[in-house]
Amino acid sequence: MQSDTSKIHSQYTFLADYYDEVMKDVDYPAWAEYIDDLIQNHHPNAETIHELSCGTGSILIELDQFGVYQLSGSDKSASMVEKASTKTDQFLSDLHFFTDDYLEIRNNSKYDIVLSVFDSLNYILDIQDFRNLFRSVEQIIAPNGYFIFDFTTPEHSLASIEWLDNEKIYSESGVRIIRRSSYDIKSCLHKNHISVFSLENKAEVPIGEEIHIQRAYTLDQIREVLHDLNWKIEAAYGDFELSEATSSSHRICMVCKPNS
Repeated sequence: MQSDTSKIHSQYTFLADYYDEVMKDVDYPAWAEYIDDLIQNHHPNAETIHELSCGTGSILIELDQFGVYQLSGSDKSASMVEKASTKTDQFLSDLHFFTDDYLEIRNNSKYDIVLSVFDSLNYILDIQDFRNLFRSVEQIIAPNGYFIFDFTTPEHSLASIEWLDNEKIYSESGVRIIRRSSYDIKSCLHKNHISVFSLENKAEVPIGEEIHIQRAYTLDQIREVLHDLNWKIEAAYGDFELSEATSSSHRICMVCKPNS
């Protein structure tokens, strides 16, 4: 089916209403436990956590279940922030969400842990913009605080194409979501084209589309930027383990802090 360009929306605007259905197979409780393990290993006295690019707040909602953290989140997409706020109202949570761009953080608060997960930072398409990111994070990280973030590698993109391309999701809201995925080895750009259809009289009627482009990064690339900015890398973990990441890791979680 040909795309109707009039129905192509900016990233995470239109899709906010369907994002949780696209991500329904993600094990958020296990992910939150992993993050808690990292925090307990590196900063067990941490109290305040702020998540950058928080999406609809699923990770923070799970972290809230631990009952020991003061949590907040921000996202560039006002639509995602609105969705997150609606969800936390349902959970009677004190979580606070607001709109902010992680490359130009306007928030003046300080946090023990600044967090960004589920490869949100892969949306940075120019490696030089990571410098802007880390400088922004320096504004909001508390003394002795840590920035915990993850990113996916070229190995992940190569392996995931097989199951991501032409993925079909039938949602509980009665729509069909189709993802077309491609990866360019030379540029390391991974494109996901997500289309949403309503089912009317057994026919698929396009509702809207979003095109998401991410860049896969290697561990060496991220290490180089951190070293150039005089950040201290406490650990680089691979694939949801507490063991050291390698060049073959698919997802790498970094625990780091600015050098004082």
